[in-house]
Order: sequence, then C-alpha cells, then structure tokens
Amino acid sequence: MKLNDRLKIIIAAFLMATLFGFSFLASKIGLNILQGNPIDLIAYRFLFAAIILYGLKQFKVIKIDLRGKDLRPVLFMSMFYPVLSFTFEITGINMTSSAESGIIISFYPILTTILGILVLKEYPQKNKFFFIFLSMFGVFFINIMQKEAEYSITGYIILMFSVLFTSIQAVLTRKASLKFKPQEITYIMIITGAIVFNAVSLMTHVTNNSLNRYFTSLLNIELLGAITYLAVGSSIIGFFSLNYLYSKLEVSRISVLANIATIISIFAGVMVLNEVLNWYHYFGAAMILLGAYGANYSPDRSTKIVRQV
Repeated sequence: MKLNDRLKIIIAAFLMATLFGFSFLASKIGLNILQGNPIDLIAYRFLFAAIILYGLKQFKVIKIDLRGKDLRPVLFMSMFYPVLSFTFEITGINMTSSAESGIIISFYPILTTILGILVLKEYPQKNKFFFIFLSMFGVFFINIMQKEAEYSITGYIILMFSVLFTSIQAVLTRKASLKFKPQEITYIMIITGAIVFNAVSLMTHVTNNSLNRYFTSLLNIELLGAITYLAVGSSIIGFFSLNYLYSKLEVSRISVLANIATIISIFAGVMVLNEVLNWYHYFGAAMILLGAYGANYSPDRSTKIVRQV
C-alpha cells in the first residue's frame, strides 16, 4: 500500500472514531434539552446536515455527480442505515440501560465480519479473529461492569436488529463503493435520513398538536450547538470518513476500528461531564485498542489491503 493511502486511511479512522465518540456527548446534551425526544434530535441533525451538504454541492465545494447512475442500491442501503438502524437503536436504548445497550451493540464487529465472509467473500486471516473478539470483549467488559440492568428482552431483540441493520449497511456500502464515491454515498444517506426522520417528527407533532415545538426548540442556542456538531461532525465528516474506509478496507477491520469510539466517548464524559474513570474502563480500553491494532496490523507491507474504486 502506498504511504499516501496509508496516511489517508489513518486520518479517516481517527476522524471517524473521534467524531462518533464525541457524538454521544452531543446527543446527551441535546436529549436533555429536548426532554428525551430522540426523533426530533435525529430529525434536526439530518436536516442541518442535508442543508449544509446541499449548499456545499451547489457552490461546488464538494463534487457530487449522480447523473446517469442507478441510485437504487444506495437508497436501499440508506434504509438500513441510518433509517432502520437509528430507529431501532433509539427504541432499544429507551427500553434498556446504557450498559445493556452497549453490550448488545458490541456484537457489531462479529456480525459484520460474518456478513463480510458470506456476502463479500472477505476472509480475515485466522489470527485476526482473536483480535476482533478481543476488541468486542473490551466494549462488552466495560458495559457489563457498569452493573446497570433493565432486563427488557424486547429491548435486547430490538437493539440486536439495530446491530444487524448496521452490519448489512456496512456490506452494502462496501459493494456500492465500486460505483459511487464516498461523498456521493454520504450525500444520499443524509438526504434520505433528513426526509424520513423529519417526516416522522412533523407527523408526530401534528398528531400531538405540538407543531410549534418543532420550530421553537431551535431557538435554544445550546441545542443548536449540539445539533451543529452532530450534523457537521458526525453526519457529514464522520459518515464521509466511514464511507471512505469502506471503499478501502475490509468490513471486519472497519468494524473493529469503530469500537475506538467507545473509548473516546468515555473520556469525553470525563473531560466535559466530570464522570469518573474506573479500573475497568482502562482495562476494557486496552483490550479495544489492542484488538483494533492486531486486526489492522500487517507486517507484510506488500499485502494488498486497499481496493481501488
């Protein structure tokens, strides 16, 4: 792999993990202001992102050319993530504790690896499976040590579907990267999310005779700050970084790198919310980092792990 390609992948992985990691903090701030109304937060997030991306496209800051392309594969993929995955994740999190939801979501790397083998025929080296499991167990360990439990079987099942939909999206994005550029996939994902989630939010407000709240909530400066971060940081730059990685690396490697966001979110809570770090946070973080390093380290620099699209 060329040094330039390696550097781009490292930067993309760093941005993805960092931006997604801090998104938990921004989401927590937004939900506190919106009194736990997650649909509105997601609707605002994708609406802001869609407006910004459309503006960047119109001013030719980013190049997006969808003329003559069959958009159905990417639209189909976007229904799995963000639409179905976000919807099921929100529902499941509301029915379980944060620790339980973290445990279920930790299965993402394994499920993604299995789908990558079945659909894409991407077989990780045998020694990589140990590191994939190690990274998964690091997330699992941190969350199980929180000792929080709601014991909602329905919530567990819903969260597992969210993980499944995210894994399916990973595989579909990997395939779509053969015909679409990362910025084009990101653009379609965000536009789709903006349309679907805002339609749901508006219909909910109309049904509850609270349509004015959809607009007046945006007068809160602190909420606007959280939404702006989620729109620009997580949705635009974070999604672009993730989609870029899908065009270059096997899905099993990316899913393990995504676990680093858990470490970032923990330290974000410590720095901003003065949350306490315990020994199991350090132990779990070490497993996550070692797993991510082992799953992506290749001593043979001639090994081709970049797929040009």
